[in-house]
Amino acid sequence: MAKKYYIANRKQNNFITHQDKSNGLDIQGFPGDVYVVEDNSAGTTWATRVGATEKTKSECQTLVNSKMTEIQTTYDSMDSTYTDYPHERPTSITLP
Repeated sequence: MAKKYYIANRKQNNFITHQDKSNGLDIQGFPGDVYVVEDNSAGTTWATRVGATEKTKSECQTLVNSKMTEIQTTYDSMDSTYTDYPHERPTSITLP
């Protein structure tokens, strides 16, 4: 099924509810407040309710890449107390 890509502020009440999931919402969250949902009524209803802004896959991939670079830079600046096993360096993410 086709996907839709959104930017949304997850720091709000009832961001993803049990009712959303009961209605068939299939959602994946990524760094940079990027969310991917199925292109169906459950996804559209959720996006409208939370005030999500639809973006292209390319726009969202750029946001994810930027956030991952920031996360990797932070990780690289940490001392070995944190970066030693079991903490591995964050890797890049490709959106579905």
